[in-house]
Amino acid sequence: SLLRSLFNGRDLLAEKRNEFGWAHYSPTDQSGQPLVLSIPRDYSPQTRYPLLVLLHGLGQRPRPDPDRICEEPVIRIWPWGRGDTGYRGLGARDVWNAIEAVQSWYSIDPDRILLMGFSMGGHGAWSLAARRPYRFAAVGAVSGWPLPDLLLNLRDLPVHALHGGRDETVPVFFSRYAHAVLGPVN
Repeated sequence: SLLRSLFNGRDLLAEKRNEFGWAHYSPTDQSGQPLVLSIPRDYSPQTRYPLLVLLHGLGQRPRPDPDRICEEPVIRIWPWGRGDTGYRGLGARDVWNAIEAVQSWYSIDPDRILLMGFSMGGHGAWSLAARRPYRFAAVGAVSGWPLPDLLLNLRDLPVHALHGGRDETVPVFFSRYAHAVLGPVN
């Protein structure tokens, strides 16, 4: 059991590989907040790994696939971000807390933290990166919408935006506007 392993000084995360569900502590409300972790099969604490933070879309829920074998030398996290908050308020705070928790648990290269999201998660990627561009090596937004007032904060950050012209939920105008402000993939 978890308590037994804690009493024996055993680090449960040190043994985990591939994809699994976990939780990080939220100091804001003293709750455990779910996330999915993906750890390379051959993870070594002596190697510094890039961290890919994936943000889910509206109505989606991060769910681990315990059969997924992780061959790539990258650590991935899918924080829940309090569900459908648009990654505002507690949802944004939870993403920052998840990043900090994973950095304390695993050997992460702080210069290779990447942020990516789809739809509402794409909006989260745009807005979180615009608020703290110095935290990320690059950002990817798929069918998301940026915050126009903060868009120029991303001018020195590599940004990749994908958006279908027939998107009926989030108009492609938003990605075209971001491209006009920032120029081609920077």
